[in-house]
Amino acid sequence: MRLGIDPGKVQNYPKVVVDDIDVYYLESVATSFKTVRVKIEKLLFFKKLIAVSER
Repeated sequence: MRLGIDPGKVQNYPKVVVDDIDVYYLESVATSFKTVRVKIEKLLFFKKLIAVSER
């Protein structure tokens, strides 16, 4: 999981739009987890994604 996307690899992932945000994911994530919630944590100038999943 990462913030941003590599334009050269975008065609390798399915895309969905959630709350006007483009989300690209691996097929295995969709089949392995019922729900995945993602949030952004910020500390000064640094941002990181946190994922919480339900099976």
